[in-house]
Amino acid sequence: MGPEAILRGVWESINVDGVEGMLGYALPKVELRSSLMSGTVYKGKAGVRRWYGDITEAFAYRHWTLDEVHVLSPDVALAVTTGEFKSRSGGVPVRLQTNNLTEIEDDLIIAMTVYLDLDEALAAGRKLVSLPTRT
Repeated sequence: MGPEAILRGVWESINVDGVEGMLGYALPKVELRSSLMSGTVYKGKAGVRRWYGDITEAFAYRHWTLDEVHVLSPDVALAVTTGEFKSRSGGVPVRLQTNNLTEIEDDLIIAMTVYLDLDEALAAGRKLVSLPTRT
């Protein structure tokens, strides 16, 4: 399975099955970093569940749309998503584009870093691709 198919699966499954659907595409040692959550690093599947819990605590409604995928290498891709949310307090609608730089190992996600700025995410991805492979 290639990076685009993996990312399509991730963002479709999170809308249907919540975080457990997303975790079906992740290694147990997955890390999620989010600039939206003050740079917090969520480690392991339990950490990603905590990330999703933080989101569900703030928003009663959550839906992500995968807008585009930039495949930077066989194991690095950028998913541009639009999230639509409704806050728990007052039902205020929020629409937000995020840029999810994703590292893949053995057809599963090993790391995802969420950026607000597309250019920043692409630059980080290009830098990551030019680094020696992890061992």
